Amino acid sequence: MTGKTNPGLPAPFENTYFRERALKAANRQKQGNILVSGSKPDNGQGLPLPYIHDVPGLCRGSYPYDYECEWGCFKYEYELSAYIFTPHNGQLPPGWERYDLQTPIQPVTAVIDRARRLATVKTKDREIVLRDVPVGESPYNLLQQVNAALAQSCQPFVAWRLEWVNGEVDRLWPDGVPQIRNEHGSAYVTGYAHDDAGNLIYLGMVGHKTVLESIRATIQARQRRKLFLQGRPVYPLATHYCQTWQHLPDYGAYHATLIADPALPGKWHPGEEVVYLLVFEGEDDGDAQAQHMLAVRLAETLPIPILDEWNTSLWEVARKKELVVRMETCGDCQEGYIVQLCENAWKEVVIGLIRANKIGMFSK
Repeated sequence: MTGKTNPGLPAPFENTYFRERALKAANRQKQGNILVSGSKPDNGQGLPLPYIHDVPGLCRGSYPYDYECEWGCFKYEYELSAYIFTPHNGQLPPGWERYDLQTPIQPVTAVIDRARRLATVKTKDREIVLRDVPVGESPYNLLQQVNAALAQSCQPFVAWRLEWVNGEVDRLWPDGVPQIRNEHGSAYVTGYAHDDAGNLIYLGMVGHKTVLESIRATIQARQRRKLFLQGRPVYPLATHYCQTWQHLPDYGAYHATLIADPALPGKWHPGEEVVYLLVFEGEDDGDAQAQHMLAVRLAETLPIPILDEWNTSLWEVARKKELVVRMETCGDCQEGYIVQLCENAWKEVVIGLIRANKIGMFSK
């Protein structure tokens, strides 16, 4: 809001009619008047006030009022495109408690961050951030969309000016979205995890359902040398893969995930020599989550007792001894580890930690 222009950004956009109307409404509110919008606020045209035609039991009023209801009367003000409400007994119609009718409406500037699809409104005492703003709209339509969002949240503000800022956002795929393909088609990848040999542990992909079904069939059939991730072959494990499907109707596509059974708690089968730990996007502390999962998975797979409070100590030693090895992950799979299930090696780890007084045999 410095007034400076940036040649790479649109020039500030103003609609002085919105500003003048907001100031006139504020002057009436300062005089103690209760205002009601004559236009539906959620279309970006009305003021952020209760909408008159949402009032229960509304009917035509007797002169000089335009409408009446059991709570009071409404008189139309042409210069405001709004009504002044006069209550009968000090009570207000239901639903109006959501609005701060005592605070005068304030004209504001909305700062648009196109990279993050955000609109930010700052005043002396608050900051409002609107998300998923349609930044590709024309400035006039965008201004209406911002005002509609403010009105829907019952905020006493009217945006009359737009400014744009340079926004940088961390991209999930800085070098472009990777693809996975088989001999019949390809799909974009949302995340993956595989070991150094290319054995596929987790795959998230998005695309047309027929293509995703084809890739899923390749994986479930354990077809080797038939699957390529960014041109590099990846290999299905000789195990079952659990799958989830999500329809994305707005994009005419589907999102599918496949996770090998050894990466899921409760899915390990005796005789398998490894399990996998996967940490996905949204976990607050990936390391702490991986350490917790390690204790859980060891308790599930080893015949020796493993307590939850040992997780940090076990993790430190296991990483040094390479009993836990990091996998290659990307996208929505933030971290992935291979856990070797060598019973004798884990017994040595546990006994060594007990002798060093770093863990105890009894839960606290």
